[in-house]
Amino acid sequence: MFQRLKIVTHPVRIRICQALHRAKLSTTQLHALLKDVPKPSLYRHLRILLENGLIQVAETHLVNGIEERIYTVNSEALDITQEDIDREISNQQLAEFALAYINGVSSEFAEYILAQSQPISVQQLLFHDFHFFATDEEFVALRRKLWQMFSELEARPPQPNQTRRRFLIVAHPSQVPMHSSTEADRDQKQSIEESSDETE
Repeated sequence: MFQRLKIVTHPVRIRICQALHRAKLSTTQLHALLKDVPKPSLYRHLRILLENGLIQVAETHLVNGIEERIYTVNSEALDITQEDIDREISNQQLAEFALAYINGVSSEFAEYILAQSQPISVQQLLFHDFHFFATDEEFVALRRKLWQMFSELEARPPQPNQTRRRFLIVAHPSQVPMHSSTEADRDQKQSIEESSDETE
């Protein structure tokens, strides 16, 4: 898993994998999505991903007598398990992968906004940072519910009136102190009193 993670963390390769998630695209279609990546470079990254089993050929078509490959991502090869983390993936490597993944999504989000010629409806976008308190058990239950809900949505076949949408979830224990405003005021008052005592 470490070798696969190292390969896919490259900013272009991770964008390719993201584009191919739950999708089947040709090189031409990928290039239309990743306009900033030159075609020779795109072919090179596709070859690396294919040779390492991170993407696969879903089907082939003959176009003007030339075989055209249609690619899709190999989701199983990209899944990170607890066993992978315990056995061979360090926190540093996991952080680098997470940062590359989130940056790839952020780039697509910004490109979508910049490509619009009309003012954007806020009803069609969502970016919000929720903070809440939960036990480990409550968080695991929430994670399970969200995973089930979005897995069911992903499994639905597309309909003519539907738009492909993307919903990224990032969740982790926050490092912000757990003080309420009352506790924070009390601590600040106590700190001032202690400082005053020291100067007397």
